[in-house]
Amino acid sequence: TRSLGVGPYLLGLPDPVPILQVFLRRVRDGRYAICKSAIYARSAEAYMYLRAVGQTFAWLGKADPRLDSTGNMDFRIQRQLKHYKNQDPVPSRQKPFPVELLHSAAARL
Repeated sequence: TRSLGVGPYLLGLPDPVPILQVFLRRVRDGRYAICKSAIYARSAEAYMYLRAVGQTFAWLGKADPRLDSTGNMDFRIQRQLKHYKNQDPVPSRQKPFPVELLHSAAARL
């Protein structure tokens, strides 16, 4: 928040969501990520960082800046996460073992 000229509690901001969007972008490209590498939205790790911010605010007795007035995730953050998911590469899936192979292996034991 220092690089953005904002205090740690986002006080005095009429709308903290743009700051959270910048935070999310920096987590995604690895600047604020713990592992210092890019975080994909499909892995739900990017959301976990935002959730940690919300939980910290709740722990301090402050309002969760991720949520709108109805208690749902802010629309802008939802759209940003959806955009990231659409940009992320599709995860590679493992093909399951054929059932016949498992039966024949079990029969030989």
